[in-house]
Amino acid sequence: QKQQKLMETKKKALDWDAEDDSSVDREDAGLVQRQAAYYAKLAEQGKMGKGFFDENLCNLHVGIDVTLEKAYYTGPKSLSLIESDVTLTPDQHPLRAIASILNNAPDNSTIRVSAYRLTDLAAIDLLVQAGARTEVRIILYPCKANQDGLIEFVCSFGKVGRAALLEHVEIRLANISGAPCESAKLSMHMNSIITETHATFGSYNLTAFARVANWEELCVIGTTETQTTRFDVLWGKLAGRAAEKFYSCLQNVPPRPRRQARIQQRNAVVREQELERQRQRQAATKQASKSTTT
Repeated sequence: QKQQKLMETKKKALDWDAEDDSSVDREDAGLVQRQAAYYAKLAEQGKMGKGFFDENLCNLHVGIDVTLEKAYYTGPKSLSLIESDVTLTPDQHPLRAIASILNNAPDNSTIRVSAYRLTDLAAIDLLVQAGARTEVRIILYPCKANQDGLIEFVCSFGKVGRAALLEHVEIRLANISGAPCESAKLSMHMNSIITETHATFGSYNLTAFARVANWEELCVIGTTETQTTRFDVLWGKLAGRAAEKFYSCLQNVPPRPRRQARIQQRNAVVREQELERQRQRQAATKQASKSTTT
């Protein structure tokens, strides 16, 4: 009965299609405590982010060569696998390809992520770990499901998890309301991970249900300059939309040096963008005045 209750709770928490997708804390407190303690120990040793909250993720990339296999697939399986050892994930599974791509990203490089959904704790964990040695930038669709996914990560791994997430990953929210389209159903449905050498595309969302319960695919190609440029242009436009500005679960965390440098750089871009908007408004006013006079 306890296992059945846990599965029902998990299904409600992780099924982003459910009417009520409110966050539910992980019930396996012992597992959470062990994983958080493991990560905290690495932090104390100056190795924060060199491991994973879920130690089973350490070898998820092993045996996967995306230079040989370009397409990865998954189909519906028992929901009990959401809580199982993630290393049991088959070799052809999209999450294995993602783990390989992140693991092979060069140190100090930039990993660019566009995500319609980011609620799978395993996927968040992989990105946080990769961000310890790279610059991970995520453009995220703004919705309650994604906010709840981040809340679940923070609730699962506490202050250490929240600090690691903010220090190693920068998340900016897509500007849905600011897009030049009248549709009330406007969405940002891009799903891609771009490193210096590889890029992914396909239906696979970074959710537990995509990992276990859905038919999904993910394809891998070589990275092109067009892909990185398009991402970087959009990323720059979203400088004023840092996730911690909108999501309370990421607020009130004193920044460490690395994150502080990002914040300063971001604020400088926002100030320059505001000055540019002021110049444009002044020019428009001046032109309107000139037209009225003539």
